[in-house]
Amino acid sequence: MRLIIAVVLALALAVATSVYADRAALSVMATTGSWSYEIKNANPVGGGKDFCQPNKVYVNYDQTHVYVTMYNCTMSRVKIKIENKATVPLCLTPKGQVIEKNSVELLPKDRNINLEYTFYANGTLTFEKKIGRCGGG
Repeated sequence: MRLIIAVVLALALAVATSVYADRAALSVMATTGSWSYEIKNANPVGGGKDFCQPNKVYVNYDQTHVYVTMYNCTMSRVKIKIENKATVPLCLTPKGQVIEKNSVELLPKDRNINLEYTFYANGTLTFEKKIGRCGGG
């Protein structure tokens, strides 16, 4: 009888350990690069009256930032291309000297997304990144 109880307890422990290990592996995958994106391009575009002409705006970027400097003007439109490398949904919220503050949702099927932002001052645009859909949906 003791042998049967020992075998049942050993099996229960093995199953519990297996389930925990699977969850831990999934958690590690979700936090080690499966939720990344990269800014692939950023360029000034014309915006009409009261906007800088593209030749008066200097735009530079790296993987996660867009840097804008305007010369003799105060508002500029910048077109940004983001490459989605995530395997989970992402919610990106723009931070910086831009008028648009709405979050952008990137789903795993969305490989590239084009966005346009209005800069009201020289500065840097970054994105606050969260795993999951925007608005908790």
